[in-house]
Amino acid sequence: MENYTVIIPAAGTSQRFKHQDHKLLYRGQQTERVIEKTIRIFLEDPFCHAIIIGVNDLVGQFLQEHYANEKKITLVKGKDNRADTVLVCLQATEIKTTLTLVHDGARCFLTPTLRDQMVTFFEQNNCQVLIPVLPITDTIRMMKNNKVVKTMIREELVTVQTPQLFKTAILQKAYQCYHQQKTTLPSVIYDDAYLIELFCPEVEITTIVGEQSNQKITYYEDVKFGKY
Repeated sequence: MENYTVIIPAAGTSQRFKHQDHKLLYRGQQTERVIEKTIRIFLEDPFCHAIIIGVNDLVGQFLQEHYANEKKITLVKGKDNRADTVLVCLQATEIKTTLTLVHDGARCFLTPTLRDQMVTFFEQNNCQVLIPVLPITDTIRMMKNNKVVKTMIREELVTVQTPQLFKTAILQKAYQCYHQQKTTLPSVIYDDAYLIELFCPEVEITTIVGEQSNQKITYYEDVKFGKY
């Protein structure tokens, strides 16, 4: 299996979590905090060459204290939004692998099985971009001003997870274009693959089935309902 680099955006404010702890530093009854659990899935993988983490001051201080001697890990001061955090991670470090993963800091339930399946599938199928997805089982309706506009065909829709896996050069190209044109873009960049859609339309985004357990912690209810 080929070596890869992982970028973990972890600079968010955790406003929606609504708890005294930042969600990435939440531990509850566990032995590890959320961000530690996320990092471990890559730190223990011999094929992970480097872990680049975009952090705010709070998370950065914690990680500096706990991983000061870990040579795989590089901390980069992140920005106010996810895309800008990934951008500065790319700008601040020299990535030496041809594959780069981007994974949410708060998506701490990723298993080694999915991680390895993605890298193996990527190599075997000569992918350029690979994202994990899940089918939608609920009815989805588009709304505007509290009125139903239309019912969507759910068989044509999926939910998208991370990690998202890229040829490093393609990810760098997309973010270079983002850097140059971001003042003209929508205010919300949903994920990294969205930048591929915007700036690299010639690149095929391949999908692989994700894991139901690979949930992202967003609200405190995610913890209370047993996700952590």
